[in-house]
Amino acid sequence: MKWVNIKAVTSRVMAAGALLVVYPVVGAISAELSSIPSGAVTCEGSVYTVDPDPKGTNVRSAPHKKSPVVIVIPDDSEATVVALSASFEDWVLIHSAQGVTSGFEFRRVGWVHAPLLAVRAVHATGRKVPLYSKPDTGSSVIKMVAGETEARLAGCMGAWMQVKIGKQKGWLAPGDYCGNPVTTCP
Repeated sequence: MKWVNIKAVTSRVMAAGALLVVYPVVGAISAELSSIPSGAVTCEGSVYTVDPDPKGTNVRSAPHKKSPVVIVIPDDSEATVVALSASFEDWVLIHSAQGVTSGFEFRRVGWVHAPLLAVRAVHATGRKVPLYSKPDTGSSVIKMVAGETEARLAGCMGAWMQVKIGKQKGWLAPGDYCGNPVTTCP
């Protein structure tokens, strides 16, 4: 089976305004193109599933609840770690997912409703983490967040994660969150 670096290919194709969906096929690579919504922004990082649906988390072909389901990420007792590529409104484009305990693996791209994903606020020194008003360390701090606080995803930009903690929405800086629920992240 041939494999390509999905993240690198997705970034290049997104710059051209299209979405590359890669389907690994024994002995060949097959691809399908569809448009990326205007206003989508690229991002990178890992998050994990927190979908309360026992059937799992739907990965869709486009960022809309009525779009066809590409695959369902099955419920994992610990969670599934998901790698991000882009954000549009309250949807994120993923390029892989791996179950923490289930062994589930998904190596294609698709859209997931952002609030079904989360990160934990963390800092290597154990200090509280600032929740910023914008994805910029020079912006105002909305509040200081205690370490290990789970934050629901609202979007992403670059390596910044837009999150919702309680009723407050803000941005966690790179290095101030962990996208794996069973590790401490460096």
